[in-house]
Order: sequence, then C-alpha cells, then structure tokens
Amino acid sequence: MRLSPSVLECVEACPRYESAPSDESSDVATEGTLLHKAMETGDTTGLDDDQLELVERCKEYTRDDEGAEIFRELKVTMCGLRGTVDYFAKRGKKGRMIDYKFGRIPVTPAGKNGQLQSYVLGLFERFDDLEEVEAELVMPRLDDVTIHTYRRSDMASVVDRIAAVMARLHMPNARENPVEKACRYCARKAFCQALSELASTVCTGVSGMQLPEVYKPGEMVLPEDRAKAQVLSYILEDWAKQVRKENVKAALENGVEIPGFEVRHRAGSPRINQPDAAFEMMKERFGLSLHEFLSACTVKVTGLLDVTKEVVNSEGAKKTKADVRSEVFETLKDVINEGQPVVFLQRKKGKTDEEIIQGSGTPSQ
Repeated sequence: MRLSPSVLECVEACPRYESAPSDESSDVATEGTLLHKAMETGDTTGLDDDQLELVERCKEYTRDDEGAEIFRELKVTMCGLRGTVDYFAKRGKKGRMIDYKFGRIPVTPAGKNGQLQSYVLGLFERFDDLEEVEAELVMPRLDDVTIHTYRRSDMASVVDRIAAVMARLHMPNARENPVEKACRYCARKAFCQALSELASTVCTGVSGMQLPEVYKPGEMVLPEDRAKAQVLSYILEDWAKQVRKENVKAALENGVEIPGFEVRHRAGSPRINQPDAAFEMMKERFGLSLHEFLSACTVKVTGLLDVTKEVVNSEGAKKTKADVRSEVFETLKDVINEGQPVVFLQRKKGKTDEEIIQGSGTPSQ
C-alpha cells in the first residue's frame, strides 16, 4: 500500500491497514470530494441546501486573509509523501493553513493530527522563508474547529513520526491491531484475523478493546457499556457488510458453496426516467388522468430546485440556489411535507471514539 498523509494515523495504529479502492468510495467520500471542489473553485452547482450551508461556513474562515498570498489545493511533498493542502494564506514568514473535514466523525485535534502535521511539514519544505504556520481543522458538520501553531523547529519530531510509520508499514509478519480509528476505514475487515477474533468474543468481553461485560443490547445496564457498544457497532456493522460482499463474490466467481445459503438474484428497483412520455403511455393504454398519474409520483425537492434555478436564470436572472430555494419553499409552503425528524446518537463535541472506549472523561483539546 502506498503511504499518504491521509492514512498516516491509520497505519500508525495498525500496520496492516489498507484503504478502500477508489471504486468503492462511499457516499461520504464522494460528497467530500464535491465540497472540496466547491471550496477550490467557488462553483456550487449541484449542491443541495445542506451542502451549500457547509461551504458557506467554511468560507467564513477565509475572509480575514485579504492581502495575503492565497493558495488553494496546493500540492506539497514531505519525506517522500505527497499531499494537497486545501487552503494556505501566506503573509511573509507566517502562514495560515486550513484543512476542511466535511464528515460527521471527529478527527484528531490539530496539535496531534498526523495528516495535518504532514501538510505543515510540506509547507515548510516548499517555502524556505516560512517560520510559523497556524494550522486549522475546520469541521462544519460538527460546528467545531481545532487550531495549533507549528514552528519550523517542531518539524524534526514530525519527520521522526513519519519515518516510524513507514517502518511500521514494512514490518515483516506484522499482526493486525484492532483499533477503531483504523478499523473504521480499512478495506481488510473481511480478512482481518484480529477483528474476527474481536467479533467472536463480543459476548464474553474478552478483548483488548475493553468490550462491555454484557454485549446484548437489551441486557446492558451501565451507560458506559452502552457507550462502548455504540462505538463498536460501527466497526462490526462495516465488517459484516464486507463479509457478505466477499461471500457473494466467492460464490459467484469461485463457485464456493456456503453451507446453509444459496445464491439468489433480485431485480433492481425500476425507475421511470421520462415521466412525460410515461404519462402519455399510461393515459393511452389505461385511461389514467394527470391527477391519477401524479398521485403515484414523488417530486425530489433538490431536483426541483435545480430545474427552477436553470429556468429562472435562463430568462436573464442571476439568482443563487439559496434565493431560488427561498422562493420555491414560499410558493409551495402549503404542499411541502417536511417529513418525520430523524433521531440518532451523535458524539459530544470534542469526544473521540478512543476516549469513549477507554472510558476517558477528558475531551480532546
């Protein structure tokens, strides 16, 4: 596996870590790429309302850099690694770097974050006159920002950290280390011996990750046990998905017969991509009225906003998606159903999964 700043902490935690191939990227990763592109170019075409708000929040952190030399998506190298700095503002010997994190999961704070430290090292190597970098991690979904100032004299320890991770990556016969930070994003969960052992012992509580004494959700009593189980559920859920995927692959490609199971096929969900033509066909064949046809339809609000913006602006207006959204919602206020609210558990601000599992009561700084 090629080491990069983005996986530095994962390999540091587990030498057998492997990131998922790009063709298996999640919706979260796809959205992150889209939002980073919007921050780089200023083009917010195709973003929904929530995504537009995230971009606006991030822009707030760049509006005090007037007069500075601004770099976006800046390519840097460090210790043989390569990475991309989201945003860098340079004023003489000082600089301000921002890394945007659009996910819902807290990341290691700026003062300890391996990816961020790698980028700072790359900036010092690129700009010889640079003496100080204020590094910021901006997490708009979590309404959180962590900041740390690095000086050139701090970089020796960063170089040592990267070297240690490189050495760890090439350790012969290295065994997996089930740590949530690495397991969550690892592509090897279906093949990981350590994680398999972890999964097989969840009911006994025999694990280096301090599993709850009672893992059955309905029998847990202590809130601390529920907190640990909540974190572990994320790992085991993804592990289970990868197991199912690999089992289907083995059955289809290698003819493996899995006792008690058989391969079945199910048609995909049908979707009408030309509703106007479909209405005419249904009207002619079955006599459906427009009202009857529309009663079976669901209008995607985001799609409606895109179409409306395109029509309005084609007539000479220059309205943003936010402006169009406001007008559309006002127009349709009597027929829009907001839907049922979603209730879920979210980590408290500043709390990492490691702290929850270890039972620490001190949030990250």
